[in-house]
Amino acid sequence: MKCADCQKYLPLYLDNECEPREKESIKAHLETCEACRNIRNHLQKEAEAISEAIGMERLPDSFTRSILDQLEPYPVVQQPQTEAVQEVASAPLRKRRNVFWKRTLVAACAVVILSITAGALISPAFAAYISSFISRIGGEFGLKRAAEQGFNTPVNQSVTDQGITLEIKDIVADQTRLVVSYVLKDESGNVLPNLVIRYYEENRIYLTDGAGNMITHKPHGLSQGAGYADLLFMLKKPPNDLIVHFEMVNLKPAALKQGNWKLDVPVNLEKSIQATKFIPVEGEAASFHGIDLDFEGVTYGPSATRFVVATRRTAEENERVEKLTGPGGALEGTSVGDYRLHYRIEDEAGTVITSQTNPGGNRHIYFSPGYSYPLEEGGDGAWRWYGAFVPSVAEEKLWFVLEAIEKTEQADLLIPFLPADLASNPVTKQDDKFSSIFTIERMEKGTDPTTNESVWLISLTGKMLESDFPLWKLYDEAGQSYEVRTDYSASVVSGSIDSEINELEQTLIVTGLSTLPDQLTLSLQTAQKRYTDINWKVAIPPNTP
Repeated sequence: MKCADCQKYLPLYLDNECEPREKESIKAHLETCEACRNIRNHLQKEAEAISEAIGMERLPDSFTRSILDQLEPYPVVQQPQTEAVQEVASAPLRKRRNVFWKRTLVAACAVVILSITAGALISPAFAAYISSFISRIGGEFGLKRAAEQGFNTPVNQSVTDQGITLEIKDIVADQTRLVVSYVLKDESGNVLPNLVIRYYEENRIYLTDGAGNMITHKPHGLSQGAGYADLLFMLKKPPNDLIVHFEMVNLKPAALKQGNWKLDVPVNLEKSIQATKFIPVEGEAASFHGIDLDFEGVTYGPSATRFVVATRRTAEENERVEKLTGPGGALEGTSVGDYRLHYRIEDEAGTVITSQTNPGGNRHIYFSPGYSYPLEEGGDGAWRWYGAFVPSVAEEKLWFVLEAIEKTEQADLLIPFLPADLASNPVTKQDDKFSSIFTIERMEKGTDPTTNESVWLISLTGKMLESDFPLWKLYDEAGQSYEVRTDYSASVVSGSIDSEINELEQTLIVTGLSTLPDQLTLSLQTAQKRYTDINWKVAIPPNTP
């Protein structure tokens, strides 16, 4: 399999949606191609980030009432109108509202449309209520608030094929993000229960500017609620005009056949960009464990508050990494030198607003290294890290707190074992330096799933910080090394967002070993080390006029 083919099908492979033959071909290719493995690892981390992103919390049942109670109609301009309309417009508005809002949302929208047709002026907050973002019972308050203030783009465009309608409701966009609200409907106009759509492989959903230049080739996340779904696109420095392109040919599981659902939705950001403010932060640089950090500033947008932290490896750290991973290095081609940040936002009482390691709560939008961008001027090992959370209605004092730096380091863990004794005496080795523990459970004859050759298989379990399979080398008593590969079909790393330790079940394929020695040694090549001896706390500047 060629690299281009492997990378094309990697998203399906990671979603376990490949055909068996394709799956085996991709596995075989990944075992021999470091470049494609790196891409796979990146996609796995991005999938983690996506699962963390736009964690929509259900708002309390009192939310709708609290919004409605704040809506004040503009004075009505008296114009010639029909008798039926005149009855609504001429009655005391404040008095009628308490009775009127007890009716259904459908009835409310009908009166709004009737009033607008008759020439009555409705407040912007009231008009925004009919947007898909505001009318939801659940959903994120940042989007609701932006839509209420008029920063949404009503769309209501749709396309139908194979009896399935893709309907784009409306869009909220500012300099921090663009969120598209959509539904899928059946032939009777009923919203389908499963609104998840794939935005890779043959399906394409992407952003361009007005001239057709690519902004981002796919969404950064998808969230489904009761009767709606949202697509999230992260934005850095968007132009005034964007176009959201839908080129869908497969809406499985909603559609069983290939079809054609194509829509181009223009979005103008001029108003929201004018309402967005970036506040730089000076003099807040620090350096920990070979990583230089600089809190660059905060962007206040209508729907989100976003911060950015620039990081880069120090010159000494870069030199060390190059010696280890460069040509001829002991860990050539490995990810030694990679790093990630763990951080949180807290208020002046020390209450955590949201956190990279535990993004629960209704203030979270995205907060993950999966949304980092290389520094153009920084070269290898230099990144900008973006995090966004829902802005507060009230003024608040917040702090960015760096909790830890997690780095991929050279491991020095050796696990000697006697193959013949493993069945009755599994071998366990703990490494406190890297917060990991591994148990070699058995070694037995087996079959290589990619070649059908007879090989030795080592089965082990573990607990570790890594979210990917660890790399091992195998040595006999004479120092002879043997090739060791992971059998991905029989291995798994599992963990949750709010769990620091991942569970490992790994099967290693050993080739080149004809006679089983009395003793062997597994050598761990790399491991994640989390440095928590950090004291970096930066005050987030308030959004003042």
